[in-house]
Formats: sequence, C-alpha cells, structure tokens
Amino acid sequence: TGLQDTQVYQQILLKSYHQLQEEKLQREQQGELEQEEKRQRKLLEQHEQKHAHEEKRQRKLQKQLQQLLEQQEEQQQQALEQEEQQLQLQQLREHHQHQLQQLRE
Repeated sequence: TGLQDTQVYQQILLKSYHQLQEEKLQREQQGELEQEEKRQRKLLEQHEQKHAHEEKRQRKLQKQLQQLLEQQEEQQQQALEQEEQQLQLQQLREHHQHQLQQLRE
C-alpha cells in the first residue's frame, strides 16, 4: 500500500502543480487584458482630444471666414457708394458744362 500512497501523493502533487500553472496563466491573461484595456482607454482619450482640438480649429476657421465675408461685404458697399458719388459728380459736371454752354450762346 506504500506504493499506492506514493502514487496518490504524486497525483495530488501533479494536480496542485497543474492548478498552480492554470492560476498563473489566468493571472497573466488577466494582466494582459488589463494592459489592453488601459491601451484602448488611452487611444480613446487621444482620439477624443484630437477630435476636440479639430472642432475648436474648425470653429476658429468658421469665425475667420465669417469675418472675411463681412469685410468683403463692407468693401463692396463702400465701392458702390463711391461709384454713386462719382456718377453724381459726373452728372453735376455735365450739368454745369451744359449751363456754361447755354450762357456762352
């Protein structure tokens, strides 16, 4: 029976060893999972920061574009007003020349 006891003891040791190996493997896998989760969270954070930065840049560009459009509109308005003034001056000159001609005659 001593041989049987030894065999039983070896089986128990073997099971314990396998169980320890299994637990070690599970811990390693758990560690890898946690590392991967950490990496994914970091990537997501970076992506969100990049997205927020891009949105901010877009809003800034939109604002600049709006300002440029307003300036352009203002310049066009000024150009129109100048044109009208030029036209009025020209009509006034023609009117004066016409009056002068009439006076000469």
